[in-house]
Amino acid sequence: MTDTKELIFHTAVQLFNSLGVNNVTLRTIAKEIGISPGNLAYHYKNKQLIIEDAFKRMEAERTSILMGVQEIPSIEKIYDQMVPIYLLEKKYLFLNLDAIHIIRNHPEFAQIQREHIEKKIDYIRAVLDLSVATGNMYPEKTKGEYDRIAQSQWILMYFWLMQKEIRGISTDTIEELQQSVWDLALPKMTEKGLYKYGKLFDRKQIESK
Repeated sequence: MTDTKELIFHTAVQLFNSLGVNNVTLRTIAKEIGISPGNLAYHYKNKQLIIEDAFKRMEAERTSILMGVQEIPSIEKIYDQMVPIYLLEKKYLFLNLDAIHIIRNHPEFAQIQREHIEKKIDYIRAVLDLSVATGNMYPEKTKGEYDRIAQSQWILMYFWLMQKEIRGISTDTIEELQQSVWDLALPKMTEKGLYKYGKLFDRKQIESK
């Protein structure tokens, strides 16, 4: 990928994040960079291509971050992954904040996005299943219980930045997000799982010294 295309992409993402997809045109991006609209269109013919590129990059980065947890679903690994995932969501904030706009105005992109959302929920469910298999969580007591928990945890993680924007919260609240997600799992954890979870805070205290 050329340096110019990379510059266009990163500038577009910054503008989408700060102004919203609907308020940014190819001309806006070209003016910000200092190139002609024709030069920009050579690399990206329309905004949809930039959005698709951003989505593909985000998913590739997410896959890299999550790689390995299903083979070794340790409490520590699951906990540690939440910070880079949160930062990744912030990096491509517009994909979260403008999700409905993107789906409605780019219907061909909607199905791709929905498929990826289902994969994310399936991933969370797989982690819950593996946590049961390793003795960190109890088996579900009612049918579909862990499906619902997986969906709830995804909703928390996906809409966390959106609710911050709506409520006007400017400070980072990653620790609150982490605790909110774990609150859904803690009642289902075994003594073994709770012990390992408690060890996380002993580790954090040591690391903060």
